[in-house]
Amino acid sequence: MLATHAPIKETRKSFGLSQEQLGRVLGASWISVSRWERGVSNVPPEAEEKLRRLAELLEHLDGLIAPSDLPQFLLTPNPAMQNFPPYDLLQSGYSFQKLIELVEKTKSGEFS
Repeated sequence: MLATHAPIKETRKSFGLSQEQLGRVLGASWISVSRWERGVSNVPPEAEEKLRRLAELLEHLDGLIAPSDLPQFLLTPNPAMQNFPPYDLLQSGYSFQKLIELVEKTKSGEFS
């Protein structure tokens, strides 16, 4: 058996996401998420990168959004993001950087 991937479960719970929702964010099934969390299978590199970005996003969102509102924020299309849900912006480094910039502008009051 592989080692348990505690950071996956911690990240998922930090965002208040179900395994199914995290699977949607990562482009995987809830069964895969469950297997990754239990260490039954390895996380593919693409999903690993999205998880890293998700954890970084959580750090930037600290105090900006109530924890109970994080799933809705992450999964809902946002006009400030060209109507993409924020999780779609985890796909590429460029899009992710734009998401982080938007979050930081919002925190500093430059964007509301």
